[in-house]
Amino acid sequence: MMHYSARFPNNILFNDEGVEYHLYNGIYSTPHDHAGIWECFIMMQGKAIHLCNGSSELIERGFFAVLRPKDRHYFASTKTLVTPQHVSFSILDSHVRKILDSIDTSLYDELLYYSDNLTMQLNETQVNSFFSNLQELFYTPLLESHYVSNLLKFKFTDLISIMLVAKQKKSNNYPPIVRELIEHFYTESKSEKSIDEFCKEFSYSHAQLLRIFKKATGKTLINFLTDLKLDKAYNLLLSTNHKILDICQEIGFDSISYFNKKFKQRYNMTPSVLRQSKHI
Repeated sequence: MMHYSARFPNNILFNDEGVEYHLYNGIYSTPHDHAGIWECFIMMQGKAIHLCNGSSELIERGFFAVLRPKDRHYFASTKTLVTPQHVSFSILDSHVRKILDSIDTSLYDELLYYSDNLTMQLNETQVNSFFSNLQELFYTPLLESHYVSNLLKFKFTDLISIMLVAKQKKSNNYPPIVRELIEHFYTESKSEKSIDEFCKEFSYSHAQLLRIFKKATGKTLINFLTDLKLDKAYNLLLSTNHKILDICQEIGFDSISYFNKKFKQRYNMTPSVLRQSKHI
């Protein structure tokens, strides 16, 4: 049985094409992240508890998750007679950027810094469609690695599109000021607009805006922005050689000790420990 490896050193398909896939039976209980890699998985049978970035949920057939390089997760077992089984496939970050840019040039950053976990529940038709493609992959000769790679990238694009539609339906329920705020934060516009300017534009008081945002998203505006900054820091720690102090200042933290504290609360490790893992 193949277990997750951060760089798949013995996987010919990954070394040649930057993609990997496997079917996993059981519970993978070791916490791990995905430096330089995006992983997707779909539950095919059984139930498990999925723990990701400090949150947990009971998952079953049809649960679909996209795990970004910064996401740290693992599984825990439940009292069930059916052995949990999930399909997992992974794609290099550079390939994911090209795929997402082909959909929308702002989509990569939007998903990378999205404050919540990227998950959804697929319906039975969607699960069966994916599984039929997977069966085709298992019977495809390894020599046809380019074909396998293209098929996996196509399914990734397809599943991301399904997730975006579901996400859009949810965001359409947000009040206009909340939708515009979130879009503004994710695009990281250089012409920064203050919260007070948003309030004036939509004729809300500052207190009203905070209440509306919390009711719509389930997070306070401050927590939302803090998580967004920490997600950016996580990516910078893995993708650059910038000093930790410089990253702290770049994302808008005035205190390195406070940055370390909030980072550890979110990722269960300090920035320095994460930076060291980059070189393992």
